[in-house]
Amino acid sequence: MNLPPAVVLLLTLVSVCAAHVISLPFSPARRLPWQHKSVGKRLGSSRHMGESLQRPIQPLLKPHKRPIRDFQIYATTRDIKLANYENNSYYAPITIGTPGQEFNATFDTGSPLTWVPSIHSPNTQIFSRIKKEYNNESSSTYKADGKAFQVSYGSGHVSGYCGQDTVVIAGATVHNQTFGESILHPSSFGNTMNDGVLGLGFSNIAAGEEPTVFDNMVSQGLLPAPVFSFYFNRYDSDGPGSVLTLGGTNPEYYTGDFTFANLSMPDRWQFKMDKVQFNNSGDIAYRKNCQAVIDTTSSFVVGPSQDVALLHNWFGAKRPEGYPYLVSTSSLRSLTEIRVQFNNSGDIAYRKNCQAVIDTTSSFVVGPSHDVALLHNWFGAKPPEGYPYLYSFERHQLDGLPDVEFFVSGKKLSLTSKDYVVKRGDRYYSVIIGKERRKDEPPGWILGLSFLRAYYTQFDKGNHRIGFAKAASFPNRS
Repeated sequence: MNLPPAVVLLLTLVSVCAAHVISLPFSPARRLPWQHKSVGKRLGSSRHMGESLQRPIQPLLKPHKRPIRDFQIYATTRDIKLANYENNSYYAPITIGTPGQEFNATFDTGSPLTWVPSIHSPNTQIFSRIKKEYNNESSSTYKADGKAFQVSYGSGHVSGYCGQDTVVIAGATVHNQTFGESILHPSSFGNTMNDGVLGLGFSNIAAGEEPTVFDNMVSQGLLPAPVFSFYFNRYDSDGPGSVLTLGGTNPEYYTGDFTFANLSMPDRWQFKMDKVQFNNSGDIAYRKNCQAVIDTTSSFVVGPSQDVALLHNWFGAKRPEGYPYLVSTSSLRSLTEIRVQFNNSGDIAYRKNCQAVIDTTSSFVVGPSHDVALLHNWFGAKPPEGYPYLYSFERHQLDGLPDVEFFVSGKKLSLTSKDYVVKRGDRYYSVIIGKERRKDEPPGWILGLSFLRAYYTQFDKGNHRIGFAKAASFPNRS
């Protein structure tokens, strides 16, 4: 099938979905929220990485031991304006070293590690033309660490060695921060707008992992509270841009009260959802203990493939031949843990253990592919031939598309068609996509940037909870 050039970017999802990646090519390659990530075995020299990186990877080092009293105390909330690249990725500058070397970093709630490319990478002649690289020999405050790290993403691995240096973010100076100096990268890294990643996930200090930049900002007295919040705008025009607030929230960017959900896992921004439905028609992907993960590096909303398929089936979408994943009514009735219902006419897709996770670097709301497909089928969306995870709509269908509703702590968080449909060329595509899950993974959803643009999101590490409030509307938003 010949597709318009304007949709090439979006249709790159096919290879992304096949690899279990849930971000557009311009956002960082994304690991699955349940996929293991690991860092660090001690090395002798940063210039002898070849064989060393093939050894088993061990956890990161211990927390810094410099007394807090040695640091200048200046606790205040700090707003960081984020650059928006085509609604697919958001980034801001940080500096590392003395004198400071500047890098554009995306902010990843799925990982604790901060890393930037090293000038000692074997690909430095290629990346130096498109990426900024860190030179530890140019920093007077650099300390060698000696541990290797590796982070697994859907499109490959980023690996290198760790060091310690001074990091400056939003005018705050963070001392003795452990970070990764990356040497090996997936080929897709050259297509991203960011130079590196600043991790906002959870470090396992008990297992020897280093504290994150955010953790050190709190412990060094630079922030008043262990809270950070995101506001993602759709546009970079006249209104306020996207903002990351460190140390609290900013009332300018949300309205009403927060709906809070306690974290269901101690080491990730994951929480329990009550159910997912559309247009008040009944339960769509309702599971007991349905889990969701927030992913700030994904543009999509991702769900179990079977659920997403059923969802698109409701919307009127059709799958290409050779990709049969619609479940017959007779089959559904025989499944004891699945209930299917449409317009109060019966059971539709009920499952236990449905979880939700917040992701501030993803543009999308991600759900079980089975549910998402069923939803879009009912809406009338159709996937392009050969692209089983991507669903499209005709222009005349848009006005009749219902809201998709996520229930958290008894409150309804709705996405309108303006939130979950994007235009590429003359076609309209759904950003709700499905993924196959491993047997050891619980059924769940990944809520990326498409969800987070609708809801101002508070990440409260101190109370182990996530809060959602309606994002403020500005004249440039539609």
